[in-house]
Amino acid sequence: MQTVVSLVPVRTDSRWFHEKLSTDADIYLLQSPVRFLNAHGKGQHIPFSLMVLTLGATAEQKARYAELVPGFWLARSTAGPAGIRE
Repeated sequence: MQTVVSLVPVRTDSRWFHEKLSTDADIYLLQSPVRFLNAHGKGQHIPFSLMVLTLGATAEQKARYAELVPGFWLARSTAGPAGIRE
């Protein structure tokens, strides 16, 4: 099994977050802003928060990431359509 990891904007108010991501992906909310380097090597902030999404991550991979970057893992949702818990 392979692991897929992506860094995406936090959009917890979106439908896709609740219907797909919160039930299928492991979500790590970052606790501090992420800085990227521009073309001149200077750090710059982005104007929105980011989260790490993983598919297929092992418990060991998740624990290692949590050791390296401040944040926390969200528990997966067990809610079905319309937010009804199954």
